[in-house]
Amino acid sequence: MRHRLSSFSFDVPEEWGDITPDNDPTYPFTMALDGGIGVIQVSLAEWKGGPRPEIDEAKLAEMFASYCVSQGLDLQAETFQGQSPLGVGGRHISSKELFAAWYVSDGQNVALVTYVSQFPDEPASENELSVARRLVSSASFRG
Repeated sequence: MRHRLSSFSFDVPEEWGDITPDNDPTYPFTMALDGGIGVIQVSLAEWKGGPRPEIDEAKLAEMFASYCVSQGLDLQAETFQGQSPLGVGGRHISSKELFAAWYVSDGQNVALVTYVSQFPDEPASENELSVARRLVSSASFRG
C-alpha cells in the first residue's frame, strides 16, 4: 500500500497501521504491525520557501553523523539510492534493542525514518526491519 505523509510517500504493507498519538502534535508519525514488536517512525523537514537547500550525499552523511552523536548511537553509515531520493542509514543491535535510522532526501526535503524493537533476538525484529528497509527504498517526494 502506498502511504503519503505530506510530500513524502512510501510503500508499507497494509497490516502496518498508524499508531501516532492524537493528543501530541510533536510526536512523529508512527506505524506498527498489528501484533508486532517494533515501530517505524517518520519525521519530515520540508522546504517551504527561501533559498533552496542543496542536500547532497555529503550533507546527508553529516546529518546522519550528527544524529548518531546526539542520540549516543554508534551506527556505521551506508549510502543508498531509492526510487529517486538519496539516502544514508545504518543499524545497531545490542542485547536490549535493534535500532536503525535512515535520512532520505530529494535535495531539498529530508525525512528521518527510524525502526526500533526492544526484542533484538526475536526473528520478528529482522522481519519488521526488512519492512522498514523496503519503506525507505520505495520512498519519494513530490514537488
